[in-house]
Amino acid sequence: MGVTEPKLIYNTVAEISKMAGFGSPALFWKLPGPPQPPPDSPEVQREKVRLQFESQRSEKDRIAEQQKFLAESQLEKEKMAFEGMQNEKDRATDLEKTRMSEATKLAVAELEAHTKQDTLNKSHAFEAQKVAATFAQEDKTAQIPERDALMERDSQMSELMGNLQMALSALADSISRPRVAVRDPQTNKPMYGRPMTDEEMAKIGRLQ
Repeated sequence: MGVTEPKLIYNTVAEISKMAGFGSPALFWKLPGPPQPPPDSPEVQREKVRLQFESQRSEKDRIAEQQKFLAESQLEKEKMAFEGMQNEKDRATDLEKTRMSEATKLAVAELEAHTKQDTLNKSHAFEAQKVAATFAQEDKTAQIPERDALMERDSQMSELMGNLQMALSALADSISRPRVAVRDPQTNKPMYGRPMTDEEMAKIGRLQ
């Protein structure tokens, strides 16, 4: 148990200084401050350091976990947004494909219908020409001798066959030619296809 303290020692030396004839003890002695707590023992110091380290490490772990959670949340939001945009793009692409497919089917159907009608019209014209030629041949045959009638009929048949061959060639050429879509002047939608003309074919040949 201590019998004195720094302040009491200061008071003692201050009184001695005054008794020695010095007016101000402050010229020789310094007033002590409040008493300092005794230093911690090594065990206490190590425990404080350990607790401080654990606290700092826990805080760093908490901050790291929070940052990780925020980063994962942001990544998930961006992923969902990207998937939504991709799905919307896929839907728009599918709709466009469907629309183009339906338009193509309609154009092909109209072109085929026009081609069939064109072929049918030419066939009817050929049949009419054949009947007319037959009637003409019969009229001529009834007015000339049998031998001349036979020769004339053969000549007419040869001419008829030639015309038939030319008509078939023209028909085959018309069918084999590329088609040009004829569009409605108001809606600009294809109505039917017509055979490409010689001039159009020549123009394509020059471009190639």
